[in-house]
Amino acid sequence: MNELGKDYTNHYVTRIGDIDYNEHVNGSRYEFFAEDARMQTLSKMGIDIKKLIKNHIALQHKGSHFQFLKQRTWNEILKIETTCDWIENGKIQWNHLIYELESGDLAAKLVRVDSLEEFEAKDRDLIQFYAEKNNELRIREQNTELNPESNVLEFSLRANTSDRNGFHAYPLHQLFKLVEEVRWLFSEGMGLSLEAAKEMDCIFFTTESNLIETSKIYPGQNIQVKAFISDYKKVACTLQQLFFQGNEAKPFLSVKETMLAISPSRMAPRRIPDELIHRFLKSP
Repeated sequence: MNELGKDYTNHYVTRIGDIDYNEHVNGSRYEFFAEDARMQTLSKMGIDIKKLIKNHIALQHKGSHFQFLKQRTWNEILKIETTCDWIENGKIQWNHLIYELESGDLAAKLVRVDSLEEFEAKDRDLIQFYAEKNNELRIREQNTELNPESNVLEFSLRANTSDRNGFHAYPLHQLFKLVEEVRWLFSEGMGLSLEAAKEMDCIFFTTESNLIETSKIYPGQNIQVKAFISDYKKVACTLQQLFFQGNEAKPFLSVKETMLAISPSRMAPRRIPDELIHRFLKSP
């Protein structure tokens, strides 16, 4: 990377609105902070962000991978280190390392792949000049077939028109909030309400999220989601979500998340209760 492009570090304070029901920083908020870190990085490269906003030119999200490593809470300073890799065919790959500044703990890792298809050639050239040269994509395609052994739950959502950003695009952190909502709906649909979670002494924490977006989301559209457990082990399972908009036959978004079973009374990993396994699968 060119010398001018090495210092891509930004700091953010976690506010009370960043804290979720489980009393730690919500996963979508890490992407909210990372989005600004990307804009700050592009600005340091010489890209005119206000011009992008005026002309409604946005990065086109293609895929992302989140790892949640250590929970953070209110009023902490997050340090985000950002690097940008140039991938062939006009794609770039962002790598974010998110630390809690005082302790130095690594809280989360985010990798995101974007297309520069809407950018002017001179801006693409500028980004390519500053970015690292790396052809290794860290985002992998996903199987979007339903698991015939799993019970599938379906939900109806809506991408709110008011959630569009200054680029007239639907930002990833808002899309991730829909993913988080489906998690709750799926848990309730499988009988794991808040009351049942206390009785079973079992809740699930998300440790990894993988999102593949194959086409744009159109705010205001009704969205249908199919959610199911595609794989499970003793203490963890994989929740897959397929998002469809309008009458489209193929999902515009495929999500796979690793869910770790936790005992809330001991705050330690535990086996997934057999009762839940029988609800997840048609014939476990």
